[in-house]
Amino acid sequence: MADSDEGALERAEGLFKKVLERIGSSVDEKLAGGGRLKSNVVGRLAAAVEDEIEAHLKADARGVRRLAPDRIAVMLTYEQNAELADSDRKALAAELAATAYEYIENRRYATNARVYVEVGTDIFAKHPRIETTFSPAPGETADGTARNLRPASAGAVKRPGSSESSWRLVGPGGKPVVKVTIAPGGEPVTIGRASGNRLHVDHDSVSKFHATISMSVDGRLRVSDLGSTNGTFVNGEKTPISGSRIIVPDDTVAFGDVPFRIEKL
Repeated sequence: MADSDEGALERAEGLFKKVLERIGSSVDEKLAGGGRLKSNVVGRLAAAVEDEIEAHLKADARGVRRLAPDRIAVMLTYEQNAELADSDRKALAAELAATAYEYIENRRYATNARVYVEVGTDIFAKHPRIETTFSPAPGETADGTARNLRPASAGAVKRPGSSESSWRLVGPGGKPVVKVTIAPGGEPVTIGRASGNRLHVDHDSVSKFHATISMSVDGRLRVSDLGSTNGTFVNGEKTPISGSRIIVPDDTVAFGDVPFRIEKL
């Protein structure tokens, strides 16, 4: 049981790191700073959203259990809601919508409509709770249910369209190594010593599956270390990244001892 609790805590902490990296330092202070929602609370909310999506999957038209709920209500306690300003609620709604979208996309689930998250409050609740529902599929009607949610804020995430972009990773000596096209929320580019990686780096300092580069749903490029032996470094920093880091064109990312410059095409 203790191992299970520790695993849940690690997962919540990992999700909170994603929160901080995605919504920026100004909102980080509001969500995690004194008097606001504590980091473990935000992480647990994100983990609870993922759990509720998984628990309420439905069978699609082919009978495969992969249809995910697309409308999610996050009900805070009265005390939690009272700690937040309007900007905090908007940031939380947007982040949880992005979390839900990435979870659905990464597992190749389907939805009837865009992912939509509402953040509200239940003044009688002792603990926050998550409610999930489905938008009607084309040709269907709604189930007629109604909820008195009174949302404080909401966030929606659309599926990526033509917003994908092309990048080039330039290796030692200025040699272009690989050109990749990445869409927001799309498949990450895997980097490692194993031949199955999209960017194959045959060097002793590089782990078999070392890192990934992906684009978040808001269009920002992100490098994530996969627990490599020798670490992933950005712009010559002495300390390897922990988890993931936002990167921009002309940044240098070193996988172990092998650096690459990131160029946008």
